[in-house]
Amino acid sequence: MPAGQISIRKAAVHNLKQIDLDLPKQALVVLCGVSGSGKTSLALDTLYAEGQRRYIETFALEERAFLPRLEKPAVEQIDGLPVTVAVRAAQVSRSRRATVGTVTEALDYLQLLFVRCAELVCPGCGRKVRTHTPDAVAQQLLALPAGSRVMLGFPVEETRQPGGDRPALLATLRASGFHRVLGAGQWLPTSEEVPGAALPEGPWEVVLDRLTVQPEVAGRLRDSLETAFRHGRGQAVAWVQPAGGIDTPPPWGELVWPDAEAVTVAGQKWLRRAYQTRRICQACGRVFADPEPRRLSFLSPLGACPICQGLGSVEQLDWSRIVPDPSRSLRQGAIAPWSTPAGRPVLQQWLTQAMDVGMPVDEPFSALRPPQVEMLRAGVPERGLTGLDGFFRTLEARGTARTHALLG
Repeated sequence: MPAGQISIRKAAVHNLKQIDLDLPKQALVVLCGVSGSGKTSLALDTLYAEGQRRYIETFALEERAFLPRLEKPAVEQIDGLPVTVAVRAAQVSRSRRATVGTVTEALDYLQLLFVRCAELVCPGCGRKVRTHTPDAVAQQLLALPAGSRVMLGFPVEETRQPGGDRPALLATLRASGFHRVLGAGQWLPTSEEVPGAALPEGPWEVVLDRLTVQPEVAGRLRDSLETAFRHGRGQAVAWVQPAGGIDTPPPWGELVWPDAEAVTVAGQKWLRRAYQTRRICQACGRVFADPEPRRLSFLSPLGACPICQGLGSVEQLDWSRIVPDPSRSLRQGAIAPWSTPAGRPVLQQWLTQAMDVGMPVDEPFSALRPPQVEMLRAGVPERGLTGLDGFFRTLEARGTARTHALLG
């Protein structure tokens, strides 16, 4: 097949009769013919359908569950076919949730694309948040120069925040069999009782294992990493002294330890790197949920904006309609919805308790101060006074027509 073309062989979808065709790529191709000649069958039911089917097959099984299952079209062979997108005329719902992304189903694919390819950045500190597995970390450490020294451990989560009973925590670690604890770059004594004033503030870290990089330590390395992740609640730490010292020139330092930091442990220089199986920001400790398509969709409660509920707009009071004549007072019926049969009982309650809540009822509405207008909107629940928000919610709950004073 020549480069730069799509080769179709023996297409037999609908009206197509074993068609062979070569189409150029990166060109505008127009299919012409009388009704029923197979234009749509070739463009949509063959090329588009096969392109979408191949694209969906690249996703994992659990991700395909969110997408419709596509059957292979009746064609013997298609070569050179890229990912396809189709835009077609269709009757769409006039729902407020209907967008170009939902109508074309492009939103489904974009959600999967971001779940698989996007990088999570902590909004608090701006650092990238990555996840790791014990096997992946072990492979990375085994790629260090032979003879490099490695220490494996985990952070003590209870020491992220200042304070706490640190002597009791140290005793608990000792009772759990952890006898190598780092704090402020020094080994903490675990064989004797230590007063709290002698224990350093700041995060502590437990060292589980110390070894030298050799091919035969691969199994031990993985076991120690699994133990570190388990006791560290999804977090682990590795310290490395590469053969030749931490000042060993690249490329290994950049390729294997791109975000390591130089630290001092008991007077010796090490390279330290943190790992996590959960999505945890190592800088600020913020925990993130695992990405899934529903969290990127405004159609799902998990991804919808909590304020607009995914509608893209918020209902607000239109005071120009609620108060058409601001020169009137409350007693004169300045608030139009409270001049209706449904609203008169509410107005009467306000007039009765106006003096108690500090609401002037004989002054023009335009003379009310902002706190007084806010009181009319929110009401005074402890006095049993219903505000405009509650009044409109009551009307909707009763199944009455939506008031014209609410703007979508």
